[in-house]
Amino acid sequence: MAMRHPKSIVLSGALSALFVMTVSLLIYPFSHYLCRVFISSYILGSHYVAFSAAKSHLDGVLVKCNVQ
Repeated sequence: MAMRHPKSIVLSGALSALFVMTVSLLIYPFSHYLCRVFISSYILGSHYVAFSAAKSHLDGVLVKCNVQ
């Protein structure tokens, strides 16, 4: 890979892979707690956004049709 691509790209790829592995190694002990908290709040937030968008879209359609 270093023969075909510039050395700066190869170095940046290697350093970014090292960074990702280091961060994942540091986060791993806290992953069980983080998953419960953030995934549940993410699911709750995404449902709120989806239903709010659907309701506002439906309200807009009903206003255009003069249906109440």
